[in-house]
Amino acid sequence: MPKSPPPTPRPYTKETSDPFLKTEWLALRKRYFPDRPDIDSYTVVWSRRDQKRTLASCNTQKRRIRVARELDLDRYHCWLAPLLYHEMCHAVLDRKVSKSGKKFLWHGPEFRQLEKMHPETASLDNWIAEGGWAQAVRSHRSRVAHAKR
Repeated sequence: MPKSPPPTPRPYTKETSDPFLKTEWLALRKRYFPDRPDIDSYTVVWSRRDQKRTLASCNTQKRRIRVARELDLDRYHCWLAPLLYHEMCHAVLDRKVSKSGKKFLWHGPEFRQLEKMHPETASLDNWIAEGGWAQAVRSHRSRVAHAKR
């Protein structure tokens, strides 16, 4: 059987920040980290894929924050500030976190201490624990399914 050709790589396209998310990001940075204008250059975007477990992610090498598009409804926007702040803590600390052997402790003591500075962190954690994130995922899936009809 003949070998199939290798997949064609997708052309690289520079992502641009979502204006709403970027405005939130910059406001948080100015309020909590006024001495760190270097993190203003992060790209902040809505995820392209459906999410189930990941609310947001921070890639410090690519200087990019991805936020689950399931949260792109007015009723969930109240959670964006503590969520973006959480990701900003990763950006601020970068790889300057504790290690356990060769493994980075991304949510180790340095991170937790920094994260406590945002007053809504505990509320976000409670919302997730009480099923708010799971409801956002179900709601998003329902909207997508109805839109296809």
